[in-house]
Amino acid sequence: MNQFRAKHVSRRGITLIEVIFATLIVGATFFSTLLVLSYARLEQRKAADRDIMLDFLHHYLEVARAGPYENIGSGQPINSLYDGTRDILLPTGGTTKISIVFPPSDNQWRSLNTTAFQVFHPDLVWLANRDPQYRVTITTQQVGGFPRARTIRLELRWRPPLGRGNQWQTLDATTVIYPEFS
Repeated sequence: MNQFRAKHVSRRGITLIEVIFATLIVGATFFSTLLVLSYARLEQRKAADRDIMLDFLHHYLEVARAGPYENIGSGQPINSLYDGTRDILLPTGGTTKISIVFPPSDNQWRSLNTTAFQVFHPDLVWLANRDPQYRVTITTQQVGGFPRARTIRLELRWRPPLGRGNQWQTLDATTVIYPEFS
């Protein structure tokens, strides 16, 4: 019986300090995991936004490239499909007429939160609360004093997801259009 008591008495329980230390480790691990998941979610949203804007950028430039070379200039429609005279099919099944023209090359940012642009590229509706904007610069390349090609530079910007950070998210591309290929 004494042996049983000796063994039983020699066992110690968990001390309060050990409990506090273990709780701190588990708590730190838990909050670290939450921070990593939050960061991953934010980066995933940024990537999704960038994909939407990249798709818009390609769509805009491809439609502009498909139009007549002579129409590439401020105030001209980017393509005859978007000159305001043709019916454009809506996702709802109806139709509407929209006008999308090349803006002046005045270095001013313009909103993409318009009905015309949301019909032109419906995914823009996902960025409506982030103030997506664009600006276009059109220049004419000269060779020997004669116009040789037109360059369209499209710049895009939008606010980051969750309003985190003061930096605009940006994207830009340039395309060159030759008259013999339009």
